[in-house]
Amino acid sequence: MRWLRALLPATPTQAAELDEVHAALIENIWQGGLWITLIGVPASLTRAFSTGWLPLYSLFLAIGLGYLALHSQRHRLSWRLKGLILNSIFWCVGMAALVSLGLLGTGLLWLLVSCMLMALIYPPRVALLGVLAAVLLMSGVGAGFSSGMLRLSFDPQHYMVTPSAWLATLLTTMAVVALVLTALVSFRQALLGMLAELQRQRDLIAQQAIHDPLTGLPNLSLATDRLNMALHAAARSQARVGLLFIDLDGFKDANDRHGHAAGDAVLKEVARRLQQALRARDTAARIGGDEFLVVLSELSDAQAATAVAEKLVQSLAAPIDTAEAQLHIGCSIGISLYPDHGDNSGLLRRRADLAMYTVKRNGKGGCALFDAAYMETNAAPRPSDPAQT
Repeated sequence: MRWLRALLPATPTQAAELDEVHAALIENIWQGGLWITLIGVPASLTRAFSTGWLPLYSLFLAIGLGYLALHSQRHRLSWRLKGLILNSIFWCVGMAALVSLGLLGTGLLWLLVSCMLMALIYPPRVALLGVLAAVLLMSGVGAGFSSGMLRLSFDPQHYMVTPSAWLATLLTTMAVVALVLTALVSFRQALLGMLAELQRQRDLIAQQAIHDPLTGLPNLSLATDRLNMALHAAARSQARVGLLFIDLDGFKDANDRHGHAAGDAVLKEVARRLQQALRARDTAARIGGDEFLVVLSELSDAQAATAVAEKLVQSLAAPIDTAEAQLHIGCSIGISLYPDHGDNSGLLRRRADLAMYTVKRNGKGGCALFDAAYMETNAAPRPSDPAQT
């Protein structure tokens, strides 16, 4: 059924992309046609020394002069019109050469080039009709020569030993091959360009699927994957993994007072400072609103995680300049450790969240390590979350 799907019309987007490809292809072939006109037409006319002047040569001369006249105006022509002109020329040259020279000329090659061009620039149904018409016409000419209704007006044996005839055939054949190669190279370049654009779009979609669109940081999904990878590695190396749950202090008030543009600027600056303060193997992620996660891999002890958290508290406490105002946005950070506080990403996140909420209740602007005994006696559950420890 693949051939049937090829007959279906293209979508508007596909049609626009195909128009660009077709325009580039026609322009390349048109440029190639100029050299054929300048070299191939004079070479073809030299065959008159062995065949006499045939009406075919008058046609070649007229087409060549007309092509040169149109060449300077080609930029005013649409690619569709130029394609129609090229196909008409190929058909005229091919049929005239086939009728006048039979198999001694290159008429079949020109008809084949026309069929190929039609297949490249027209819908499949039109191209199929063109191929069918070419086959019928070639069959008719062949039947005419076979039945004697069509005859050569010159001695074929004399023609075959004439250097000018061989030179003309050689140049014409080379021109046809050059046109075919031009078409193939043009389509190859267009295909590579479309594949590169497709890969770029796929990469962009993949990037957007696992990264926060505002800050460029990993989102919760990617952060969880990296946390799980760090946990697997720590299980083998007997190291610790730290998880920091960061919630900005006063962000909502600043966002409401100065507008979303200022809020976005704050979030971007927070993301920049987090990345600047962390090691390359650590991960900072925005998981929604003004909440962030930081995954610290390969830690020696809890003190190492606390030291990083304190560094982040100091970094985020510095003023943030926005177009609207200079804002002071601090943060509260809760810390959980593997394997001390849990052996899976979900449990570690919940306990880091509880530790962060404890910091909020105790005055904000600091960090705290999860402590199960302290949580049971001093910490109330977050209003929006169940009390899971």
